[in-house]
Amino acid sequence: MKQLTGIAFVLMLMVTTASAQTNCSFNWGWRMQTAQLSNQLSVSYFDTGKGQPIVLLHGLGGHAAHWLQNIDGLVKAGHRVIAINLPGYGSSQPMLANDAAKQLHNYTFVVQALVEKLALKKVLLTGHSMGGQIAMLISLQQPKWLEKLVLAAPAGLETFTAQEASLLKQYATPAFFKQQDSATIARNVKTSFYNMPASAAALIQERNSMKSCAGFDDYCKTISAGVAGMLGAPVVDQLSQIRVPVLVVFGKQDASIPNKLLHPQMQHADVMNVALQHIPTVSAVWLEETGHMLQWEQPAAFHNALLTFIHQ
Repeated sequence: MKQLTGIAFVLMLMVTTASAQTNCSFNWGWRMQTAQLSNQLSVSYFDTGKGQPIVLLHGLGGHAAHWLQNIDGLVKAGHRVIAINLPGYGSSQPMLANDAAKQLHNYTFVVQALVEKLALKKVLLTGHSMGGQIAMLISLQQPKWLEKLVLAAPAGLETFTAQEASLLKQYATPAFFKQQDSATIARNVKTSFYNMPASAAALIQERNSMKSCAGFDDYCKTISAGVAGMLGAPVVDQLSQIRVPVLVVFGKQDASIPNKLLHPQMQHADVMNVALQHIPTVSAVWLEETGHMLQWEQPAAFHNALLTFIHQ
């Protein structure tokens, strides 16, 4: 209880922009729950199933439903599954740090506060892209509730120079995300897949519909802060301190990692090797004909990799 109270206090200190919920979330047919983590911040999450808990963290610009293709299978395999809408995504209140570089560090407090509030034990923490970097940051704090870590196409393994980081932050402004037209949105979603399944068309429809919602400005600010947060929370030099078993999964046709514009010579294997060389207990899985949204594009293969790792 003392630990939860302390985390809640930190959350109150770090929230600088948290308006009433302005729901920009698409109706995925889920019954979301809401947790009040402080006087100023509530987050929404999907909670279903029974058994050892798996906590799912989405990536930049995403939300809990990015795990839509995975949850039923994990529940049938005997797990309780909690998919979180990070602050500023879905129907969770926005939370913008005074210093955007601290955005990911702040997300770690949010996730830990929810885990403590739900009294979860022996958690299998799973993060996609930005969510993977958040998961690594949490693991470095060595919480007692964490049992294993699954990183799906994680950010954080590819590093950027100060000049590259500055360029990315200049590019990833709220205005940049706000002005994207329908063609750009469709292209960005399709680029997240090697062979986009028909079900993913809903992601394009959702993103287009968000442009008219009341919370769209906050959403764009949240994405921009997320980019700064990823750049401001390097993890590579600390990976040797991770004390739990880790699974890293990448699609062989990931078009997002590594960054093709800044690192045109870098290969997917170079990124994976960072994990293999620095994390003490790590397993690696490659998914063939798979892009960045691997958990959506190849749910069966991802499901098998995850469950095999869990039962090792």
